[in-house]
Amino acid sequence: MTDINNLKWMLDYEISQSTRYRRFLSLVMLSSDWDSEKFHRILEGMLRSSDVFFTINGSFAVLMGETDMAEALNAVERYQRVISGAMDVQYSVATFPDDAKSTSELIDIAYRRLKTAHELDSGAVVTMVTKGLFLQNKTKPGIE
Repeated sequence: MTDINNLKWMLDYEISQSTRYRRFLSLVMLSSDWDSEKFHRILEGMLRSSDVFFTINGSFAVLMGETDMAEALNAVERYQRVISGAMDVQYSVATFPDDAKSTSELIDIAYRRLKTAHELDSGAVVTMVTKGLFLQNKTKPGIE
């Protein structure tokens, strides 16, 4: 799927389900200089059947229903193991309901975190940005 409107529609649905059943969902944003088809082919073997991949304004998003922050970071680690050294990728993760309470807020937070990741080196994973400070979770092998 491509297009921000498709992502918003899916997020609206997933947030309503997550609210109703008191579950989490995560949005992983990725940025790479590779074209979307090549990038999607690399990731598609790592995506769960329930994950939905989007291409949005030159970035990529993976919507992960019933996934909290820890599980989303596990997925990012899988992505990094496969991608490591092949391309420059930055990541951000935002989770409902911990980080945001609405679709627009979740997307905005994920984009702001991705922007912060761009200011860091390849493989950066940003999970929180507050008052000009950021917390970076480097999940490359051998880096804590």
